[in-house]
Amino acid sequence: MKVALLPIKAYDNWDYARDLGKARNWWMATNLEGEPSPGAAGTAERFVVTGVPAAADGGRLYVAVRSFDAAWNRSAMSNLAVPEPE
Repeated sequence: MKVALLPIKAYDNWDYARDLGKARNWWMATNLEGEPSPGAAGTAERFVVTGVPAAADGGRLYVAVRSFDAAWNRSAMSNLAVPEPE
């Protein structure tokens, strides 16, 4: 799981020259900690996110998920979750 102050884009869809300051690519977003070890394939999993840094000036944070298997094959990036500021 990753979090950023700017929308997160998959690296394949990120254009450094055009997106600088408007988006973050997957690898530049901040890793969230405490992710559980993966369960058996097909089982539902739950991860309660805590300790997320506050967004500057009450702004939004963008959260995305991607999975990797034991051979480092990666899934597509999830849609962006954009929690409402408190």
